[in-house]
Amino acid sequence: MPAYTADIFSFCQVTTAAAGAPVIPTKAGSAVVDVPFSNTRQIVILNTSLNPILFSVILYAQQSSWPSTLGGAGPALTITEGANATRIPAGASLTIDLGSFQERGNFQLGPSYTPPAVPPALEFPVSLISFASTAAGIATADIMYVNKLGQF
Repeated sequence: MPAYTADIFSFCQVTTAAAGAPVIPTKAGSAVVDVPFSNTRQIVILNTSLNPILFSVILYAQQSSWPSTLGGAGPALTITEGANATRIPAGASLTIDLGSFQERGNFQLGPSYTPPAVPPALEFPVSLISFASTAAGIATADIMYVNKLGQF
């Protein structure tokens, strides 16, 4: 059974390293990855930096395709604007409707996953959310997951 949360909202953040280097959202003040639960219906992203940031969702169908940059055997995770990512301008926000778990699939990487190890008990197919800065320097974003209570 996929994981769910009993909270209406859950919050995380992302801080990029270098231009083009992909990162995954984490719990505030932690290195533990924080991705949407199975009952998450919407993602709200606020780019809090002075640099534009790229937002990407990539579907991985099987274990062998999991990115090598995250401990897998597949190719390195790359984020390319217009190909698999969209730009969020500095100070702007983006809201994404996910639909139900049955409609959009799995985002869960495990309850205490910290890259670059392989996530524990990963259920494929899985969609990976990641971010990258478009310019040299750090970009930051605050992320809110809007969750549905009850049956998902």
